[in-house]
Amino acid sequence: MTKLDKAAFQGIKDFERHEATIPVSHFDFRMQFKDNCLNCPEYGKNLSCPPHSPGFKDFIGGLEQAKVICLRLSLDKLGHLPVERRARAAHDMLSSSLTDILLKERRAGYLIAGAGACNACRECPLEKGGRVCVKPEEQIFSLESLGVNISSLLEKCFHLKLEWLKLHHEARHICAVGALFFNR
Repeated sequence: MTKLDKAAFQGIKDFERHEATIPVSHFDFRMQFKDNCLNCPEYGKNLSCPPHSPGFKDFIGGLEQAKVICLRLSLDKLGHLPVERRARAAHDMLSSSLTDILLKERRAGYLIAGAGACNACRECPLEKGGRVCVKPEEQIFSLESLGVNISSLLEKCFHLKLEWLKLHHEARHICAVGALFFNR
């Protein structure tokens, strides 16, 4: 997070946290969702993103349950920031908070998946020709890079709709969604 973003979140600790435990069989995952990453300007530049990320089934192996975690923030809470900065600042803060939560769960022995590109390194080794993650204990694949339909997951677990930023339409909420996987 930039200095401006850190300052923007001083005192903002009241983002929503939603959790639901569901069978892995309830996840909607398909190659078409993984292919959505083709539109990202960072496509192919991170070892945790397509085309380098595994498919969902390969990633979870035989694990049968998931605890899905959604962190959600109303952009109204960032009214002190310029409109064009709110969504990015909210995304950065929620992603950072979700990463902290998920890494703690990994240390407890769970397989985890997060939101957005992995940020373990300032610059992914791939950008300098590397083919191996240098921080595997911090590397996080995103659910979307595994081919998971995040919109469907939010609706199934929390009855929330993912809001998209579009030209002339500002989302009211920003979400970061991750999961930890396990067997009962």
